Amino acid sequence: MLIGTAREGELTYRYPELVNSFCDSKHINFLRLQKLSLNDISKLAYHILQESPSRELAQMLSQESDGNPLFIAEILWAILDADVKFDIKSGTGLPISEKLSKIIETRLMGLDEATYRILEAAAVLGTSFDLSLLPLMTTTETEEEVFIAFEKAVKKNIVTEQKENQSDLHKYRFVQQKFREVLLQRMNSARCVLLHNQAARIRVDEEAPPAIIAAHYEKAGVFEAAFHYWVKAGEEARHLASSAEAVHAFQHAEELLITHKLSPTNNRIYRFFTTWSAIAFETQDIELLKRLNQSLLEIGEQREDDLLKGTAWGNLSDACMATGEFEEGLTFIDRALTYLDETRHTTEYIESLVRRGVFLYMLNRLDKAEEMFQDALTLGAGSTEEARVFNALANAHYQMAVTNTLNAHPRIGLKHAKLCLERAKEGNHPHRQLTGYSAIAIAQYYLGEYEEALAASDYGFEIAERIHSWRMLGYLHAYRAMIELSKGDISVAFEHADQTIQIGQRFAYQDNIALGQRITGDIYYLLQAYEAAQEYYSAGYKTAPEHFTGFDNLFRLGFVLAREGEVAKGQEIIKNIFNLPRKKPPKYLIYG
Repeated sequence: MLIGTAREGELTYRYPELVNSFCDSKHINFLRLQKLSLNDISKLAYHILQESPSRELAQMLSQESDGNPLFIAEILWAILDADVKFDIKSGTGLPISEKLSKIIETRLMGLDEATYRILEAAAVLGTSFDLSLLPLMTTTETEEEVFIAFEKAVKKNIVTEQKENQSDLHKYRFVQQKFREVLLQRMNSARCVLLHNQAARIRVDEEAPPAIIAAHYEKAGVFEAAFHYWVKAGEEARHLASSAEAVHAFQHAEELLITHKLSPTNNRIYRFFTTWSAIAFETQDIELLKRLNQSLLEIGEQREDDLLKGTAWGNLSDACMATGEFEEGLTFIDRALTYLDETRHTTEYIESLVRRGVFLYMLNRLDKAEEMFQDALTLGAGSTEEARVFNALANAHYQMAVTNTLNAHPRIGLKHAKLCLERAKEGNHPHRQLTGYSAIAIAQYYLGEYEEALAASDYGFEIAERIHSWRMLGYLHAYRAMIELSKGDISVAFEHADQTIQIGQRFAYQDNIALGQRITGDIYYLLQAYEAAQEYYSAGYKTAPEHFTGFDNLFRLGFVLAREGEVAKGQEIIKNIFNLPRKKPPKYLIYG
């Protein structure tokens, strides 16, 4: 059997004559190969890999091959032959076999020099690109020559129009992702640097996303500029509540900083470490938080910069807050304040005053704590209206909301909670918005405004899940359980209390577990299942014996024992709570 193939874009004028000469023969069949559907790709993948591919893999095969059966088969054989099992979640492209690489090279080498050079420029811009940018990428061809050369690539079916909507007048893409990969692989390093440098400048002028600019500068070897734009990309991702993208950008920036021994300005260093540290604290990655700020402290000491040193000590105090080391945290924040100046470092100074207030509260020095929060608000009131000041003020209002709500002034607490939310929105700070909604929910719960509390918790859930603030999500489920219990919806209250426990168990948050157990105990108490209530209160205390949520469970255990007739035993437990060293506040406190 003899098989012949022809590509429509490369047929000569004699092709119709050839086809007609074969039409009368019963021994010749003509087949038109269409793009494979996702279902066809899955079947082919199963045939080669001997296992059912995921839908994600089938979609990736379709996107990178444009449904070409030959390309798909070769990619699948490359996956099968690879030493390491291909992981679609790794972010790397599908592997390319040597045979497929040579097939693509043969097609590319058939192009004239001008067309090949234009395709190289397009490959640097991306799988999809704007045709109008190509003349800006070259200094050797005129605009007319660029478009003539590009039209040849279109006719050769290497690139094609990408018209997804009316605005995509100049949008094109490579027919197969592998064309772009081979072009980039074959490009010499000098041309690669030249094109990426040019692409970076173009992207800066058109105000492209910072991550795209950063990637171009990195490949061009302009590492200081790449660092700047990776940090900017991380900051923008954080404002858009995309913690994963922000961390990805900061990891790139850190790798450049270390590998190439960069020396960015103090301002860029400050922005980099401050924003990443905030994400580490919000996601409770305490080891990362410590590592980042030990590095920042070293840099600050080397450069003799008070802001960097003060910021590092402040962020290290956050690690103490997360681990319950309040005395040490207070020492760290006092050290931070010795370096900071309220006029020159206003934002960081406000944040440090708030941190100091929280530590004082946790150490049961309530009057001093509220004084710190008020000092922070007073200082912020006379500051310039910039995002970081708004965010610092949001934190101060949040702490005032917590302090007042849990000291039997929920109406004042609600006022501060709403101001927290307002300032956080002005500063475009997702996590501070989350704390605002949580403070509103608990204040309105204590005010008996249950429907409003439910609405606030719904907003909080959406943000917490989006920014991966799991500990706060656990607390929101706890507040929701308390609200539903007050409304009399026992089954929903059970579900939210269980969610609090599950989140605590998943991330080893003992306070979440203990709080969920306390609320479950409350539910059983209201159901008059006193024995079950005792079990949950006892478990909650054992879960977090040094945390205020543990004391909360212990107090309730004593109360329910007394309620069940074991008065002396219950009174003894409650009496012992108030005789404990005041390292933790006896009042119920909301996590922030």
